[in-house]
Amino acid sequence: MTRLHLRPVLAVLTLATLTAGYGCAPAGAGAPETAGATESAAASTVAAPAAGSVAPAPTVAATPLLDGTEKSIVLVGYSTSYAWPVMLQEMLDEHAGGQRTYHLLNAVVGGSPMGRWISPRDSEDYQATYGAMLIDFFGPDARLRGDLPAPTVAMLQQSLQRTPTPETRLGPVTTVDDKRGLEIGADALEKIAFQLREDGIERVHIGMHIYKVGYEPEVGNERFALEALMQRGHDFIFEGPDVWSLTIREHPAAFTEDGLHPNELGALLGDLRTAKGFSLREVEEATGKAVSNAYLSQLENGKIKKPSPNVLHSLAEVYAVPYEALMEKAGYLLPSADEGGRQKRLTAFAIDDLTAEEEEELLKYLAFLRSRTRS
Repeated sequence: MTRLHLRPVLAVLTLATLTAGYGCAPAGAGAPETAGATESAAASTVAAPAAGSVAPAPTVAATPLLDGTEKSIVLVGYSTSYAWPVMLQEMLDEHAGGQRTYHLLNAVVGGSPMGRWISPRDSEDYQATYGAMLIDFFGPDARLRGDLPAPTVAMLQQSLQRTPTPETRLGPVTTVDDKRGLEIGADALEKIAFQLREDGIERVHIGMHIYKVGYEPEVGNERFALEALMQRGHDFIFEGPDVWSLTIREHPAAFTEDGLHPNELGALLGDLRTAKGFSLREVEEATGKAVSNAYLSQLENGKIKKPSPNVLHSLAEVYAVPYEALMEKAGYLLPSADEGGRQKRLTAFAIDDLTAEEEEELLKYLAFLRSRTRS
């Protein structure tokens, strides 16, 4: 299976959507007139719906969003969206000729699908998600926006899990023919879109969840609820790329051991090697053959999920990146709770569960830390 970096792919598809101004509002619904925009092949990968499902809305090209005018874009997401804002910001900067013209305001909240964002305003769920976003980025006294323009565009990578209630754990759309589930899902997406518009957002771009083993078919059916929303003809709501169809084809190779989250370590290692301009064999030589080209290939492809600390140390030296960063991505370290420079903590583990090889590798890492402290 070819290497696929799921989070970079999501960012690339999103950028293509914004650049082309690809809209999914029905023709005649008041969508903006075309301004030289062409539809992007990457803007939508949704296959033809099965019989009985919601037919996709007619598409019209809209004015390109990335027009060189400074603007702020708020990102609404959940745990699988964490790396998306950083990657997309880098791409937007490159698109603007290296200038920071488009500002991404990161409102991603882990473990927070749509049900939390549209909870009653006096609920803890709302205060931890939508309410926190308003405090951070909206209004003249926004806590984290600083002097940046007020956000006028919202981009959502969301999920209908816990919708309409927390008890609806998997989501409301049980099949593509589930008319009630489709309406519940479309209502939820419509609700957050209108909330955002009331708070000054002019355009809302919505994409749904990646493939999620153990949560299907409900998660996969979320995209049909989005299609049902598009049929309602709101000219300020636009359909994002279908990353579910993309990611199901790459499962489990491009995911972590739990099968739920994208293989962030493999993606990072592949990106670092590409940035350095190294081939697999060149990395093997640079590490003194400590990391073979075949082993590195399996790391990048996700076939090997958790390399040993000494392998990560060798790669960190070749790629000139902090060793601790790779150890954290591999799950050996927990992120520090503060920004005071204190040492990151080893993840909790049961000593009795360690193999002899694993114990040896952890001891090597401990020796490395102690040697660095003495020096």
